Amino acid sequence: MNFKFMLLVLLVTCLLSSIDAAKKGVGDGTCKGQQITTFTACIEEKGFVSTLEDCETKETNYEMKKKELKKCQDVEASLKSCKYNCVEPEPEPKPDVPGDGTCKGKQIKTFTQC
Repeated sequence: MNFKFMLLVLLVTCLLSSIDAAKKGVGDGTCKGQQITTFTACIEEKGFVSTLEDCETKETNYEMKKKELKKCQDVEASLKSCKYNCVEPEPEPKPDVPGDGTCKGKQIKTFTQC
């Protein structure tokens, strides 16, 4: 009985962690991690020319088979539907705080010199 319970807990934990890993794409959060990995292989290793915004294809001598081309096109269509972008957005800049970085609490809020 105890072994079955531990196995169930392990399976639920693995399931939850895989759901979190699938949401790491750049998009609206519905892009799946495996799709992104497959698509990255298509454009970087196989020379697939993408129609997605900001996706650069690396030139290779590899000739894609029809089945591989179809898979890359299908994955690209899936990523297009979840608004995937090959380039991660720039992080927002931190606001300038006067002084040498030693400001605390009220000084930061009022922008007085530290």
